[in-house]
Amino acid sequence: MRFQSISQMSEATGFDRRTIKERLAQLTPKVEGRSHLYDAREALPLLYETNEANQTANDRRLREEQLRYEIERADKMALQNAKLRGEVVSIEEVAGVVESEYAAVKAALLSIPYKSAGELAVMDNVIEIKKLLDGLLNEALSELSADNQATAQDAGPEVDETD
Repeated sequence: MRFQSISQMSEATGFDRRTIKERLAQLTPKVEGRSHLYDAREALPLLYETNEANQTANDRRLREEQLRYEIERADKMALQNAKLRGEVVSIEEVAGVVESEYAAVKAALLSIPYKSAGELAVMDNVIEIKKLLDGLLNEALSELSADNQATAQDAGPEVDETD
């Protein structure tokens, strides 16, 4: 009888050491010092035996991976088609629009003191000051809302203006 270690069998057969160890788990090795040796006549048939349960499990995993791949591929194609139809936009585009809207709001609000400074300087009635400031705020906000309505009309019927 010829006894071999897992490393020797790996070199001879080309199987990975983990595979050999897994397939020879039912055999009891002959221990010589630190070496675990297996009878080649018992070990080799186990190494080359095709275990139907392992094969079935491998086939099932392969089918699952293929299905997962096909689902991901279909999702990617659906996203690309939605982009082509204009149903989705990139985050960068949305961020650019939001940034410009914020800039417009900031500019409109910052302009109020410059528009009202001369008139406010001569006013001493709180009600008149409030009326003036309310009017200027409403004017700025109505300009912004007019811009948003024009943008919504340009975007098409998909925009929900109730928010």
